[in-house]
Amino acid sequence: MTVSTVTAITFGCADPVALAEFYRAATGATVIFSSDTTVYLDLGTGVRLGFDQVPAAARPDWPTGLPTTRLDLTATDLDADERRLRDLGATRPGHPFDTDQWIFMADPAGHPLALTTVY
Repeated sequence: MTVSTVTAITFGCADPVALAEFYRAATGATVIFSSDTTVYLDLGTGVRLGFDQVPAAARPDWPTGLPTTRLDLTATDLDADERRLRDLGATRPGHPFDTDQWIFMADPAGHPLALTTVY
């Protein structure tokens, strides 16, 4: 059986350089390609994060709207990691499913992400 391998998850956003910098700082990833319109980060796990410029990208309606995609980040210290991501520009819009093991946030461009201690 032939299977496909996930190599990258790519976000459309108005400012790919700024959003890539947020995720680089949040994850410790390495920039492997950068231009004014596209940035790719290597997470060191075999999966890359990509950021493509979409000038008319609308900010996701999160948490009131239901997103179709969310990035989960494993936290070693949920409170400290939340503060660090907020310092980098993330917001915590008050998702109704926040628990002591899951904190739902939005990156600086509004894409949903979650911090968790579950993984």
